[in-house]
Amino acid sequence: MCKGQKEFLPITLEAMAKYLDECNTEVLHPVGLTQLTKRFSRDLTSSEQSAELERIGATQEDLDLCSNQKDRAKLFRKLTKQNMNEDTTTLVERLQAVQAELKAPKGQTNKFGNYRYRSAEDILEALKPLLNKQKLALIITDEMVEVGSRVYVKASAAVIDSMGAQLSVNAYAREAEDKKGMDVAQISGSASSYARKYALNGLFCIDDTKDADATNNHGKSKPSASRLKASAPALDDLI
Repeated sequence: MCKGQKEFLPITLEAMAKYLDECNTEVLHPVGLTQLTKRFSRDLTSSEQSAELERIGATQEDLDLCSNQKDRAKLFRKLTKQNMNEDTTTLVERLQAVQAELKAPKGQTNKFGNYRYRSAEDILEALKPLLNKQKLALIITDEMVEVGSRVYVKASAAVIDSMGAQLSVNAYAREAEDKKGMDVAQISGSASSYARKYALNGLFCIDDTKDADATNNHGKSKPSASRLKASAPALDDLI
């Protein structure tokens, strides 16, 4: 029997409930397994129990050996424990494996800056087989956020495993107030592409040491005559 001050009981129960509901733990805790088994016995009818057992791997022979609810609960506990212990690789370990194996070549060339770079599309192309190998899904989303009087695109990149656990990284890019030769939709699209690339960089530990930011000398060196004649690239060309 646990002892403690009465006023802390709600906090303790909330923490226990949160733990039991989490599905990204390495090993199912015995208490959690007991709770699941009790719910199975209490909340499901006989036919629903059989259907659930079949869903988690019971054979027809297994079901035929279950003559009562107690047998079905015992089988449920056994199969659930077996399934939870089949693969205890955590999401962090899967992500580390992807990061270690990822090779995203710089397949694009910026003629204005005379350097090679990788685009978000290059990163995604290299990622897809690695994510599939580790049974991970990648979700990328955008949203507009206002900071002061300026509008930023907030991009989020998240990896999700089959149990629903996820890890995510956010990146921001500010929309230009005006961009020559680009309409409003193109300005937003450019900022989105920029933010998405750097969200992917952060999530998968990609080091861009020679990108648009790293090669910007901020006017400290004198540009050549040929560069003065060249037109400035669109933001899409820099990512």
